[in-house]
Amino acid sequence: MGRFRTRLVEHRLWDQLLAEINRQLEAKNIIMNEGRINIIDATPIEAARSGSGHDKSGKPTKDPEAGWHVKNDSRGNKKSSYGFSVHTGVDEDGFMHRQSVTPGNVHDSQERDTLLLGMKRHCMRIPLTALSRL
Repeated sequence: MGRFRTRLVEHRLWDQLLAEINRQLEAKNIIMNEGRINIIDATPIEAARSGSGHDKSGKPTKDPEAGWHVKNDSRGNKKSSYGFSVHTGVDEDGFMHRQSVTPGNVHDSQERDTLLLGMKRHCMRIPLTALSRL
């Protein structure tokens, strides 16, 4: 699934596919087009290499597009990882409407407008937005 999604993103088809799926779900009254609760959350994805070393050809092994993601676990301990964040906007039924990928150091709140713009295409109004604090 990951490679398929990556190709859709590369060809700029991912958003169109999500919009069409949601349009069909709305047409069949499986999801509503107004009165939704919008939930935004991010999933950290670790980069393959986070070290500052170099490979045999002298290229850095650290991904220059990634960033450090820091979050507190349930006991209040900080956990950090180097990589990316996949930010997802879903409705109260768990249907995904929009997704974005950023360096790991980008917080959900910074992607709010991007993710909500995807929701606005399908909604008349946006009553509530919940951002994860994890």
